[in-house]
Amino acid sequence: MVEAVSHPGLPCPARGLELQVYQRSAVETARPDGAFLVNLNTGPAMTTGVSFDPGSEPAHWFVVDRAIAHRHGVAVRGPIASSVLAPVPRLFVLDALAASLVWHAGGDPLGANSVLNACRALRFAEDDTFVSKDDAAAWAIARGVEPGLVRSALDARRAGDAPLLPVEAVRALLGRVADAVAAAAGS
Repeated sequence: MVEAVSHPGLPCPARGLELQVYQRSAVETARPDGAFLVNLNTGPAMTTGVSFDPGSEPAHWFVVDRAIAHRHGVAVRGPIASSVLAPVPRLFVLDALAASLVWHAGGDPLGANSVLNACRALRFAEDDTFVSKDDAAAWAIARGVEPGLVRSALDARRAGDAPLLPVEAVRALLGRVADAVAAAAGS
């Protein structure tokens, strides 16, 4: 399966494909771990990587992805996502978002994705809404959340390049959003 859907064997029309395969029994109940059988990242603008071990990947990515899929997944074929994936409790999502902010601070402190994912985390913490990176950036800018930094991150993402953002400004934003996520979780 991995070979059949990997780029360029199956050309990906977007930046990349992030595909997780789960055993149904692993996602019928909410859980705070990775739980996947296969995690594949492939495409023209990303390095192909595949993992069969959920313990080798940070779980936060998969918790958030399953929560989004449960709420917004569209079936191309088969049952709708919300009938297969358990709803993910808000506290699981907030814990996963907190872990992602820590990961971004250490793993991508200068990147646009750190800023844009922080905007997404803040939006979820404030109103329990999942949105795209672009929508989260627009929402944050409209609220005066580091508009210059967020615009720079958005521009970098749209340009497809990876200019380095000011590390202290990114870390400060990540810290403020981490505080908001912790407050939303009641910590």
